[in-house]
Amino acid sequence: MLTRIAFCAALLAACGCTDDERAARDRAARDKALGEAMARWNAAADGAQVPFLDTGRTVGLEWVNDAFPHPTFKGGSKEAYGEFARVMVKFLDGKGTFDLLAENDLFAHPLRYAPPGGNELKVDWTLGKLIADLAQPGAIGDHDDATRKALKGYADKIADRAKKKDK
Repeated sequence: MLTRIAFCAALLAACGCTDDERAARDRAARDKALGEAMARWNAAADGAQVPFLDTGRTVGLEWVNDAFPHPTFKGGSKEAYGEFARVMVKFLDGKGTFDLLAENDLFAHPLRYAPPGGNELKVDWTLGKLIADLAQPGAIGDHDDATRKALKGYADKIADRAKKKDK
């Protein structure tokens, strides 16, 4: 099965577009899909709060511009990872969200983290990797077995799609 980006690339190739034009259109399509994914994440994360270190404060899990809300940067506690995992399941359970991410190769797309007013930090996160990591027994976080199993189901589905794509 062709991803949406691969399909668009095939159409652009047929129209005689240059590689640079195709790359620009692919980036624009991915950026649009990433914006939609960010909006869906924020809807799933609405109201989610996690304790921030031992400060007595809480922080949300909103995805803002180039600051993906990885739990490490939300205090790094078991509670932060657990709430992040629960938000991830709610996000993926959203109507059409899994397909949006899969069709636009967003499970493999690098996520970014740049703190407000700071320089971008070097990270190696993808949604697919985070989902697979959080699905593992013993993974950091206070999320329950039902959340882990849901994440495992999504991780398996992502792996299956990747195998089909490679064929």
